[in-house]
Amino acid sequence: MILKHFYTISEATSYLSGASVNAITERDIFHLAKSEQLPICFMLNGTLTAAKIQNPDGSIEHIKPDVPIEGVASSLVFRGTESSLQATLVSIIQLDGCPIVSGHTLPVTEHPFRIKQGFELRGFLHYFEVPISDWLFHIDDLKTIAGNESDAPSYSTDTGSDAAKRSGRLMVTTQQNDEIIKWLLDSNHNPKELPVPPSGKAGIKKDCGDAVCKNMTLFSSRSVFNTAWDRLRTDGEIKDAKQKSHSNLTHP
Repeated sequence: MILKHFYTISEATSYLSGASVNAITERDIFHLAKSEQLPICFMLNGTLTAAKIQNPDGSIEHIKPDVPIEGVASSLVFRGTESSLQATLVSIIQLDGCPIVSGHTLPVTEHPFRIKQGFELRGFLHYFEVPISDWLFHIDDLKTIAGNESDAPSYSTDTGSDAAKRSGRLMVTTQQNDEIIKWLLDSNHNPKELPVPPSGKAGIKKDCGDAVCKNMTLFSSRSVFNTAWDRLRTDGEIKDAKQKSHSNLTHP
């Protein structure tokens, strides 16, 4: 497996320390990851369940049966402890091979088979534990945290839960949430009663993503937007409108 642009936790610590007015510790990196400001990546050799491909137009291709994956994944939800991550919902970043799975041609570039920009391959892992020593962080995500030189982040050196908060700035996740909710309200949509599009068709999520992803400071990729959207769903901040039928299907 060819790995480029990925840093270990110690390398990420050194990188962010160089962009900060204060020293950054590995504990600070952990809190950034726990608060889902900094996606955790890791080498994956496992089986992806309920896998799907999301296309740039918002349409979705479901892949059946389960998909064996060897490559690099990014965890979309943090579950775990200070010593390990219990990966569940993940997005695949890079594959070691197998560009064709179950009749589906995966949206990948040439070797090392990175997922093409605008596409997303995601799904669930039944159980996959990643010790903190195996955590990886993509340079683009570190750059988003660090900001540019004129806006370098300032971190507290405390060891409590606020250790990774930047002085005078809202958490990135909070800003992402607010940006999505603001767009929905400005577009005359009730965030807790979103219309459900016909099966396989793009809906409000695509329109919202097209708009807010123009803000590259908050949404460096479509994957970052998808993670923020899923987080709002999990927290109950956005919901589908109740349907008159007995179907329990919801749109992602």
